[in-house]
Amino acid sequence: MKGLKKIALATAIAAAPFVAHADMQALDDSAMGNVTGQAGVTIELETKVNIGEFSYTDTDGYGNETEGGSFVVSDITIGGAAVGGGTDLINRDASLLDDLAIEIDVAANGDAIIHVAGLTDSGSKDPQGNPVMLPIDWGVDIGEMKLRSSTGTETTLISGMTGYGYLAKLDIAVRNNDKFAAGQKAGTGALELTAAFNVAKMDLDVDFLSVGIRDLAISGSLPGNGTTGNPMADAYLAAGYAFLDVDVYSGGAKAAGVEEALNIDVNNVYLDITVGDILVGSSTAGTSPDLSIGSVALKNVAITDTKLVVYGH
Repeated sequence: MKGLKKIALATAIAAAPFVAHADMQALDDSAMGNVTGQAGVTIELETKVNIGEFSYTDTDGYGNETEGGSFVVSDITIGGAAVGGGTDLINRDASLLDDLAIEIDVAANGDAIIHVAGLTDSGSKDPQGNPVMLPIDWGVDIGEMKLRSSTGTETTLISGMTGYGYLAKLDIAVRNNDKFAAGQKAGTGALELTAAFNVAKMDLDVDFLSVGIRDLAISGSLPGNGTTGNPMADAYLAAGYAFLDVDVYSGGAKAAGVEEALNIDVNNVYLDITVGDILVGSSTAGTSPDLSIGSVALKNVAITDTKLVVYGH
């Protein structure tokens, strides 16, 4: 079987509780010299990000308006699994997005190859003999997403969004000066994104509809016939991860007067979605939804041959 074997990924998860504590070490001058003297570069990352408010404003509004409103996201925290109520896979600070490395190489043709992976060896090997790393835990907490008028009035769309999960694969290739896909402008390059991940648990309230989502999970599983036709996707799906393959580039649009636009080709997305509890309405006025209507599950969702074209107006 090409790609990672199913057992390698499954073992990586199973081995998590037995991995020993490993501290990150600062690079001294001589170590940094060794890094810069080698081909390519690796960046180890340990971080937690807090953003008070992010806003997008439509500067000319709708129709004949001269100013527009805003979409606002406030109280954003991004870090390790503990930020979203989960646990780390190894004995480290679970509030931090850590134990990950970003490897960057530039190929002879000018392509930039970026690989993001964990730093802790699971003890398993892939078919080529390379170590399989434990996945990277992540967590997110968002206070509110809301609409704000030009005069300051607001409607809360979503509140109390908190969740966590694990990233098993993230590969990014920035292609240099080649015609990548039908409709792409030649000489503009392209970005290829491949990822395997899960959302272990996410909760949120859709306030303006009085709807609550509890125990939302995104994962992966093999289809009924046992394969998607993509050996790499099959390996991650068998280990419980969702899998996606997306290309982004500058290309044409069908609308008159738009010569170039942001094109997003969703080649393959395979995932399972479950919602443990859907709440509609509340028993007490002014409180979060708490009246359950049951659970929902979608299995073997496949999104293929999908194209998005984005441009301003």
